[in-house]
Amino acid sequence: MAERLAAPRVAERLNAGGAGAGDREEASLGLRVVAYAFDSAALFAVTMVFASISLLYLFLRTDFGETTSVPDSVTWTCVGLLMAAVPAWYVANIYLCTRRAQTVGQYLTGLSIANESGRPPGLFTLAVYFLGLHPLLFHPIIGVLWFTFAWTTISLAENSSVFVAVLALAILCVAAPIATFIFALADPLRRGIHDRLTGLRVVRLRQGAAR
Repeated sequence: MAERLAAPRVAERLNAGGAGAGDREEASLGLRVVAYAFDSAALFAVTMVFASISLLYLFLRTDFGETTSVPDSVTWTCVGLLMAAVPAWYVANIYLCTRRAQTVGQYLTGLSIANESGRPPGLFTLAVYFLGLHPLLFHPIIGVLWFTFAWTTISLAENSSVFVAVLALAILCVAAPIATFIFALADPLRRGIHDRLTGLRVVRLRQGAAR
């Protein structure tokens, strides 16, 4: 608990360039998996918020559930509201990492993101970091959203090209976490695909660094 509470102050020192090499050590794969589990719980909560908004909209547009025939426009709007969880999650993680160099899970486990020189990454680097098959953006939970979008596309629009593209994204959300885990197992520093792509590291913050 003390390490978690110390993390904000250590992140501030990292932002100021005041943390030495002794303040950080490479995060173990096991600890990163724990952080990923916490982040997954946060993602599930965010998804449920957008799902609730989508269902509420459907409920209101169908005369409180009395209408059995749902117009295509209403269906598309519901799917759009649900899919809004993806960019919202993306922006939220970039914001947190810009301000604290930590996701929610990393904060709870005392981890932080840093570049090779030990400084927090910039906005552009973070944008690429999460798009580079990061398992938090390419997550099975988000895969469910893409599968829903794919089903709507093929059932209502019958657009095969869009269906294939969206289905590919859904499959990536299942494959990316597995590929990242295997990649990290083979890497001496336990870096994932997104880490290597952007030259970032996930480091463990020591309690003593906040003193």
